[in-house]
Amino acid sequence: MRYIIAIVLLLFIIVLFSVDDEKLSKKVKFSIVGILAFIAVFGYFYEGFVEKKSLNLQEIALSFNQNKTLVCKGYDINQTNFNFSYATSSFIAKKGVSDKFKDVMVDAKDCKIKDEK
Repeated sequence: MRYIIAIVLLLFIIVLFSVDDEKLSKKVKFSIVGILAFIAVFGYFYEGFVEKKSLNLQEIALSFNQNKTLVCKGYDINQTNFNFSYATSSFIAKKGVSDKFKDVMVDAKDCKIKDEK
């Protein structure tokens, strides 16, 4: 997706600079290019951040589904006591578990895979 945006941006810049200087001054053209470059750089880094966050959540969900134990806010999260909700990306305590886990709901972004040594 990043490459498509870069190609479209490059084509827009080429078209922008092909416009006659009497219709759009060079100062305005460079201002437009500067603003677009800022937006493109922001979008590039934002997409990278979101992709990294998404991969981390996928790894946590996959580990949970492989019966690995996760550590989340002081709780040991496993399939015995918790269910994973894909809609909210959170772990919800199962009904009938011990009082320690009663009404516990933990966001998956707060979890780490427990080291098994």
